[in-house]
Amino acid sequence: MGYYSDVSLVLKKDDFPRLQALSSVCKSDYVAYADDVKTFTRRDGKDWVQLIWDAVKWYPEFDEVKVIQDFIAGVPHELIVRGEDGDLDHENSTSLPDMFWA
Repeated sequence: MGYYSDVSLVLKKDDFPRLQALSSVCKSDYVAYADDVKTFTRRDGKDWVQLIWDAVKWYPEFDEVKVIQDFIAGVPHELIVRGEDGDLDHENSTSLPDMFWA
C-alpha cells in the first residue's frame, strides 16, 4: 500500500545522461523505470527531456528520489508531483517561464 503520485520531470537533454548514470546505481532505478520519456526541441533549438511516472511512490526519503532531487537542484528543470487525489503535492522549477514554450 502507500501513497502514489503522478510525476513529471523536465530537464535539458544534455543533463539527462548524467541523471541516468546516477540513478542506475540505486536499488530501484527510477529513471530507467519511467513510464514515458519524451524528447522535444524548443523554438530556440534547445533539446529537453520529459520523464513521466504514473502511480509511483515518490517519497523524499527514498534514496532513488533523493538522487533525482539532489541532481535537479543544480540544473534547469521543472518537477511536478500530483497526488492520488489529483491535488498538486509538490512543484519545483528553475526560473524558466518558457520551459514548455515550443
